[in-house]
Amino acid sequence: MTFTYVGLHATERVLRRKQQHRFWGIDCYVAHQDRCFRIANRVFYEDPEQTVEPSAQVIVAADAWAADLARRTLVETAPTLICTADGRWRDAVEVRPSRDRVSDPPGHPQLGCVEDMQRWTSANFDLEAIEGPAAYRIFLTIAQFPAMRAAWLCELVRESAEAVDELLARFVDLGLVAEFDGRFYLAERGMLRAANLSRVLPTVIHSRHGALLESDYQQHEAAHNDGINRLVVQFAREGAAAFGGWRAEVNLPNITQVRPDFVVLVAEGPFGAGGYCVEYERNATTPSEVHRKLGPYRKCVWQGQPLPLLVVCETERAAYNFQNTIFGLPLLVTCFDAALAGPLTGDATVWVREGETVALHCREHVTLVSDAAQQTERTMDMSSAATQ
Repeated sequence: MTFTYVGLHATERVLRRKQQHRFWGIDCYVAHQDRCFRIANRVFYEDPEQTVEPSAQVIVAADAWAADLARRTLVETAPTLICTADGRWRDAVEVRPSRDRVSDPPGHPQLGCVEDMQRWTSANFDLEAIEGPAAYRIFLTIAQFPAMRAAWLCELVRESAEAVDELLARFVDLGLVAEFDGRFYLAERGMLRAANLSRVLPTVIHSRHGALLESDYQQHEAAHNDGINRLVVQFAREGAAAFGGWRAEVNLPNITQVRPDFVVLVAEGPFGAGGYCVEYERNATTPSEVHRKLGPYRKCVWQGQPLPLLVVCETERAAYNFQNTIFGLPLLVTCFDAALAGPLTGDATVWVREGETVALHCREHVTLVSDAAQQTERTMDMSSAATQ
């Protein structure tokens, strides 16, 4: 039975590579008192007359978006069970017999890295700070939505101001998070920790967060980030979870690239169920600017990959021009003030298409992360650190 972890920064490309190479070079970790042993290079043997068919595969997802991504991307070559960090599981599956085996290579097993637990804990002193559901969710929220304010984090994790302030102060002291003008960003050590949790290279995180540590860039993006985060909080108030827009990035080679401001998972809407991109638009106001803004989404439609889109405009004039530039796009529009007043979800919402309001029902908001999931994250991060 195999296990695949789908972290916060997983992409379709990464998941496909995981599936292709999941069964080779498996490391075995054994904990003994205060030491952690890694038995190197256990080998997966497959029957040469058949494809690899494990008895079952378990997908462990960081959150609901990661679970949905895995469901859309990974091919079910075996009975598949998907669980998320809040302890929710998809329907149980029946394990089937498999002729494939995992065993040690010929000869004596070689002992790999030997870690002293106290030494490892000292080197990774910041990891303890993100233990517990509230700390874990605050850290992941900042990783998805830079420039979050403490008051907004209180609403998103549903904790008291005192508890959130205490956790944020500890994050800052340990170098996980940096604070500028009351807004919180991932610091250098926080980027490294986020990379370890998601099993990706630190450069992946730094490419998205590094510039945000520069004061000029912070000031330039402050109004835009504040608008995005206020919308994220409004969705949360209505029971819907939002996810970082880069997690829904779409690349059509030599054609276009789409990276929305954030995404929500819709259970029932005018364009079906699934991920809906959300754009907070402050600049495009004239018809020509609106047409240019929607260009990448229109190219996706032409390529047979339409992306449902929710546009929140800064002004009513911009919203009017977006409504008049739909031309077959799966697009809903509203104004920023109306969005903050709500409702964004339900039978009668502030979203408008062709002059009519529409219904939009999002999936249930996940509010807690189980202690078991926390322990899983820590164990996986230990494994990552031990192999580096």
